[in-house]
Amino acid sequence: HTGRVYSAQFSPDGKLIVTASNDKTAKLWDAQTGTLKATLEGHAAQLNSAQFSPDGKSIATASEDGTAKLWDSQTGVVKATLQGHTDAIRHAQFSPDAKSFVTASHDNTAKLWDSETGAMTGTLRGHTQAVISAQFSPDGKSIVTASSDKTARLWDVQTGTLKTALQGHTELLGTAQFSPENRSILTASYDKTVKLWDSQTGALKATLQGHEGKVLNAQFSPDGKSIVTGSTDYTAKLWDARIGDPKATLHGHAANVRSARFSPEGKSIVTASNDNTAKIWVAGASVSERATDFMSRLYAAGPENTEAAITALNSPNNQTEWKNLITAMKNHAGLSKEAVHTLVNNHVSAVPMQEALKTIVDTFY
Repeated sequence: HTGRVYSAQFSPDGKLIVTASNDKTAKLWDAQTGTLKATLEGHAAQLNSAQFSPDGKSIATASEDGTAKLWDSQTGVVKATLQGHTDAIRHAQFSPDAKSFVTASHDNTAKLWDSETGAMTGTLRGHTQAVISAQFSPDGKSIVTASSDKTARLWDVQTGTLKTALQGHTELLGTAQFSPENRSILTASYDKTVKLWDSQTGALKATLQGHEGKVLNAQFSPDGKSIVTGSTDYTAKLWDARIGDPKATLHGHAANVRSARFSPEGKSIVTASNDNTAKIWVAGASVSERATDFMSRLYAAGPENTEAAITALNSPNNQTEWKNLITAMKNHAGLSKEAVHTLVNNHVSAVPMQEALKTIVDTFY
């Protein structure tokens, strides 16, 4: 990408990643090698999000040009252009059955659409400021929206009526999402916190604190046991969703982390940043928390500290740490040696550090 990357998401089978950028394009990438496979061009302004349908056959993009587009994920051809919002569209997401999708807009509304015909089927009104995100519940019966008005709202999909408003944040919300089992809702806010709510009663269950900057994005892992967040403090964080404690911090981006999402099996995380890159991380139970944090620190190595980093890398303790990480990536995450080489190249800027790391990879594979 030639501009900031605002979102990144794995395909349902985990083989592809789609990214959305302010360079007006979405791009499809091979998730294992990082190779660019296709570029989706057609919007007249920056893209704020790009999302796969649950069956992986389609992609929905949301743009500052006030439109959403549906694309064939295999051919890259535009299937439909959705017009109806009167301002920028921040987010678009498919329903679980892929028959409809919802868009969130700066015109203070969310809209429902038929994903086959592109026809508008409903409008959710009630927020007093821009709607930043809109997400279906796992059963497809509800939608939760997040807004600049500092609230999240829960809606009935069938009737379009408001069920409850979630109030408690002191700054605008960046996202709201249901847990996989549909019992909780998480909200991420510019007040530097993430809150967990009971999806049935709207009661506040927990507040996650730890980021030093605004929290722009948050997502549950597929098993609902972890949460990943992205922030303006240039980091992503892993949290234990059950007790709200931080598990690891992912260092490596040089600007705001706009999006952080798990792969379908929960073994990897993809982050998107204003530094014009998306990065892939090993996460979850497949790699120890210590090893995950160690890898993130290696990713942060740059030209200004290359010599010191290589010296530290070759210390006995760090050699052991790296060996443990390689074993986890090989045996549990299923990454090939070539895929780990690609991760090193993508995340470590200094060539001498790249070569030192790849030598160690080769040693332990």
